[in-house]
Amino acid sequence: MKHVLALLLACSLNAVASEDWDECYRGSVLPESGEWPWAVSAGSNTTAVVEGDCVRITDRGTAKGQLRFYNRQWHADSSLGGVVEARLKVCSCSAQAGVIVMIADGANETSLTFYPDRVEFGHGGRSHTMNTAAAFHTYRLELRGTRVSLSVDGRQVVDEATGLTKPAHQGRNCVGFGSLSSAATGEALWEFVRHRTHTPAARLAEGVEHIVVYKKPDVYACFPGLMRMPDSALFTSFGTRVRRSHIDGTGGGAAYTSHDGGRTWQPVAKGVTQPLFLRRDGGMTYATAYGWREVPSERAGEFRSQGLTVRDVRPGVVAYLSGAYSFLRHGNEEKGKRTPVATPEGLSLMNYNSAALCVTRAGVRLNAIYGRHKDGGRSTSFVLRSDDDGETWELVTIAKPVTDAKDGEIGFDETAVAELPDGRVIAMMRPDPDRHGYLYQSVSDDGGKTWGRPVKTPMWGYPAQLLALRDGRVVCSYGYRRAPMGIRACLSRDGGGTWDIAREFVLRADGKRSGSDLGYPLTTELEDGTLLTIYYFTCGDGITHIAATRWKAPKQD
Repeated sequence: MKHVLALLLACSLNAVASEDWDECYRGSVLPESGEWPWAVSAGSNTTAVVEGDCVRITDRGTAKGQLRFYNRQWHADSSLGGVVEARLKVCSCSAQAGVIVMIADGANETSLTFYPDRVEFGHGGRSHTMNTAAAFHTYRLELRGTRVSLSVDGRQVVDEATGLTKPAHQGRNCVGFGSLSSAATGEALWEFVRHRTHTPAARLAEGVEHIVVYKKPDVYACFPGLMRMPDSALFTSFGTRVRRSHIDGTGGGAAYTSHDGGRTWQPVAKGVTQPLFLRRDGGMTYATAYGWREVPSERAGEFRSQGLTVRDVRPGVVAYLSGAYSFLRHGNEEKGKRTPVATPEGLSLMNYNSAALCVTRAGVRLNAIYGRHKDGGRSTSFVLRSDDDGETWELVTIAKPVTDAKDGEIGFDETAVAELPDGRVIAMMRPDPDRHGYLYQSVSDDGGKTWGRPVKTPMWGYPAQLLALRDGRVVCSYGYRRAPMGIRACLSRDGGGTWDIAREFVLRADGKRSGSDLGYPLTTELEDGTLLTIYYFTCGDGITHIAATRWKAPKQD
C-alpha cells in the first residue's frame, strides 16, 4: 500500500512539474541573486543561506523592520486567477507570517502561515492540521475571483468559494515568501517557489510578421532604439548586458541595420548620428539627463544626503541620478561643448528612449525626461526644451503628480512626445506606480512651453511611443505587462482626442517570465505604409532578446 501511495504522489508531483510555469525559483541560489531576481525586504537578525538545493530563511528578530521577505510581480488577472506552489520544510514559526507565502491579484490577497503543526490562512482563520516540520511538502494555492483552494502533495485540503476577499494592499499584484512579520520569528528550508497566471484569450492583429533581430543565450538584450535613415535603411542599437539589470550596463551594446524593411538585420561596427540631433548649420545639439552614474559604494551616503536617488549596481558599486546637461556643436566646429541645464537642487532625473524626442516643424526641440524631488513621492514628467536650435535649453514641467479619487496619488515618468498634424504637441506618460496601468496624456498648444492637465486614456500598458502617420492618424505603441503579456498598439483619428481601444492591435501575446522584461516598443512607418515595431521580449525559454513586428493598420474608414 505504501508503494501505491508513493507512486500516486510521484505521478502527481511529476504532473505538476510538467506545467508551463511563468517563473520557478529554486533554492540553489539566493532569490535576489538568481537570473530572475526577487525583490527583498531584509532587516537585522535575519539571514538567508543556501544549503544544497534549498535556501534556509531565518528570522530571529522581533523589533520593527526585522523580517526577510521576497516578492515579485506576477501580473495576475483577478477574474482568471493563477497558481502558486511552494515546497518547503518548516523549522519553527512563532506567530502569523513568521513563515509565509503571500499572494495578491490586484483585487484581493491572502496568505499561508506555516507552523510546525499546521498551515493557517492569514485571513479568515481557516487552517489545516499537519506535520510541516518532519519532511518537505509541496503546497499549491489556486485562486480565481474570490475562490481559493489549497492542496498539499497533490491532495486538496481546502476549497472555499469566498476565501479570497481581503482587498489587496494598495492594489498590489504579486507573489511573496519568507518572513513578513517584524514581531514574529520563523525558520524554514525552501526548495522552490513557482507561479503561473491563467491567461485570457487574445486575438492577434491580422497579417503580423515577427522577426528576431538579436537573440543569444546568456545575453540580456534590452532597450532597443530605432531610427529610419534618409536612405530608408533602419538602424537599431541596444544593450547586450551580462546581468538581468536595468541599471548595470556591464556587457555594452550592439548595433544592427536593415535594408529590407526590418525583415533581416545585419550587425554594424559603429553607431550613427540621431537625425533629430542635427542642426540647420550642419552641427549637432541635444539635451538629456545625466542618467545613472556609477561611483564606489562608499560614496552612497554622500549622494543620499543630497536627496538624490541611489541604487546598488554590483558589489562595490552604486549609481545615482542627478541633473541634466546640453550638448552643442556648431557646423564650423570640430568639437562640441557640454553645459549643465538649470534644474532644482536635489532633483533625480532619468532619460527615456527616442520616443521622448521631437523636433517640431517650427524647429522647437524637445526631449521628455522624468524624475523625483528630494522630498520623495511620485515622479514628475518634464521636458527639456529649446526654441533657438539648441543654443539654450530649459526644463519645463509637463505633469506633476495628481490625486485620483479612485487610484490615489499618481505620478508620471517615461514620456513619449510627438507633434500632431495641427501643430500641437502630445505627450503620453507612464503612470507611477505601474499598478495603475493606464497611460495618461497631456497636450501643449504652444510648442511645449505649457501643458494641459494630464488625462487618463483607455489604453492599459506602458511605456509608450507616439507616431503621427502620413494619413494624419496617430498610433500609440506600448508594452502590455499583464496576462497575456506582449506588445499592443492603438489608433487615434482625432489627434489624441479619442483612442479606438475597441480595435486595439495585439501584436504579441506570448510574453513570459517577468513583466519587467518586455516592451519599450518603437514604431516607424515604411514607404509602403507598413508599420515596423521593434521592442525587447522574453518568451518561455527565458532568453530576453530584441524582436520586431511588421504590421499594417487598416485604411481610414
